Amino acid sequence: MDNPLLLSAPRIILSYEPIITTDKILVVDGIVKAYGAKAEDKATSLGAEKIVFDKVLAPGFIDTHMHIDTLAMMLRMIDLSDIKSLKELADKIMDADNRIGEWIVGRGFDHNLFIDDKVLDRRKLDSIIPDKPLLLIHKSGHMGFLNTAGLEALEQLSVVLPRDQVDPDTGIVVEDALWRIYSWIKQQVRPDEFADMIAEAQNHILQHGVTGVAVAGCDDQCMESLLRAEKTGRLKLRVYVYIYPENDEWIEKYLYWRNVARGCVRVLGIKLLADGALGTRTAYLSMPYDDDPDNRGKLLLSANDITEYLEEAVKIDAQVAVHAIGDAALDEVLKAYYNYKEYNHLLRIEHASLVRDDQLEIIERIKPLISVQPRFIASDKWILERIGGRVKWAYRFRSLMNRTTISFSTDCPVEPIDPREGIYYAVTRDPGSPYDKYSPNEKITLSEALHLYTRTASILLRDNRLGALTPGSYADIIGFDKDPLSISINGIRNLVISTISINGELINDKEQ
Repeated sequence: MDNPLLLSAPRIILSYEPIITTDKILVVDGIVKAYGAKAEDKATSLGAEKIVFDKVLAPGFIDTHMHIDTLAMMLRMIDLSDIKSLKELADKIMDADNRIGEWIVGRGFDHNLFIDDKVLDRRKLDSIIPDKPLLLIHKSGHMGFLNTAGLEALEQLSVVLPRDQVDPDTGIVVEDALWRIYSWIKQQVRPDEFADMIAEAQNHILQHGVTGVAVAGCDDQCMESLLRAEKTGRLKLRVYVYIYPENDEWIEKYLYWRNVARGCVRVLGIKLLADGALGTRTAYLSMPYDDDPDNRGKLLLSANDITEYLEEAVKIDAQVAVHAIGDAALDEVLKAYYNYKEYNHLLRIEHASLVRDDQLEIIERIKPLISVQPRFIASDKWILERIGGRVKWAYRFRSLMNRTTISFSTDCPVEPIDPREGIYYAVTRDPGSPYDKYSPNEKITLSEALHLYTRTASILLRDNRLGALTPGSYADIIGFDKDPLSISINGIRNLVISTISINGELINDKEQ
């Protein structure tokens, strides 16, 4: 599209909070220049081409926390997300011919939900695949399972792993050990092939109406692949990147990638991990897990550790994005952030899954930027067993949005990239679930949910042209078969979405 006037018979939604609609917008050089009568007048003077749509047009969704390189890998892995038993797991693995190098890798299951056998170890995996190295990654991304061939392959290749995070008897690996194994396997993929995989992941994302993402943790291979895909014209998606600070020389590495990033790729900051996940009981809690009374989880970074990063980050205008799921991990992040609250535009919290009332007060003073994942409500079916009455602290969307800026995301591929799912669970809190029972006051409205999936991303990602179609915004446009503001919340999950353009450039509008 070359500076077109876009018209929609149903209507065009420019913004969800406040709700602003029109029937026409003028796009010039990839930017929305005017809407309504002003757009018609300017289009006439420019001789702009008119393009009429029979869809409701709206700003593209923005996912402020996902992992595009992991999604790229996962699209080549065995999808185990629908597995409900050990038998189904075995059947799925044996039927698949997926390989990443010599390895067979599967991801997305939750053995806590198995109906036949909730215990998984290397001996059971050996009975499925005895002769090829096998790695199965838990849905949370914080736990993995190896067969004997996998353990032997790592030993032969001298992959160094933290001893306290590997159980050679069961084949269970957690946290950093898992990610070292995963990273080693990932590094076996050729650079040109990984760029192809990134492009495939992008297409998967665009098919769900998501036109911009934040990559919450990117290593050198991830950055190189993103830039290779961008240079060859295959990357259209807006990608905002948070670098993993992998060693003491992280500042030089960060500045290098920020300076060489180009086109649709921008480097904004660094990603840190303060704890693990609730699903694996590694999220760091102030009180023990109800179903594991001797365990409070694992703290990976203290307030002092985070402060050391902050001291340098504020000097180079880099955001610090810290993963904190447990309430005790959040305590550490808030302690570190409090002394830097004048830099709140650089302070991000990822997840904030459990937030106590006293922490809400501190958050209101600091006003950090928080990326939350509404669809976790659908996945964490075991929440009441795990943390009991503390479920009232979980996924406090209303309380958080009333005190600071939050935006929505999926942590994809932990959850599907589909925004319709997140919107549904943010509005309903899963009727009849513990979340609905213990904290119904945390529900938000449909227009608020749509706003948190679009415009508030511009604040988290420091790009004020993002997440709207008002004048001055990017022409990142999606289409709906029905008006999302005029249907029931149950209808949201059946909306047909197509991506119309990014930066005014018409792209594949395959519908979902």
